[in-house]
Amino acid sequence: RYNFFPARIFMGDAGSLYLGYMLSALALGARYTEVNPAGLFAPLLILGVPLFDTALVMVLRTLKGIPFYLGSPDHLAIRLRRIGLSVRATVFSLYGLSALLSAAAWVITRVSTERAVFIYVLTGMGLLVAGQLASDVEVRKAKPLPTANHSAGSWPRVPISGSGSRGNAKSAKKHG
Repeated sequence: RYNFFPARIFMGDAGSLYLGYMLSALALGARYTEVNPAGLFAPLLILGVPLFDTALVMVLRTLKGIPFYLGSPDHLAIRLRRIGLSVRATVFSLYGLSALLSAAAWVITRVSTERAVFIYVLTGMGLLVAGQLASDVEVRKAKPLPTANHSAGSWPRVPISGSGSRGNAKSAKKHG
């Protein structure tokens, strides 16, 4: 109820970093290799949605010649919205993908090594196809930050606009 559109609670950077750290710590603490050694990579599937999104964005930005560390509106959720999914459908699609990958990870830890490798290959092929389909979705171009003079210790300047009076109707009319 609080995390659906319009969201009322936002985690922020500190909360998301803490949550990611805790998920990673929990993933490392489990016994994935009791049945077969291929279960070692099961945490990669459990955390598959954020890892897939990060990898997709980094690869696509690198192929376009855009530095991967600059922000732009080209993440998986935005691409799903661009193909016409509602906010709720986008959220449930990502929840479903996460549940599917987690179920695959659970199955991998319970089957023989040969079947586990088959599931990894099948999952990898599915993610490659999903990445190709997602890369075909056109996203609007964001204005890149100035990139001139990126010498060591030098950060690009971020232009600041407005008068600092957020939410002021006069300021909104005046600046755009």
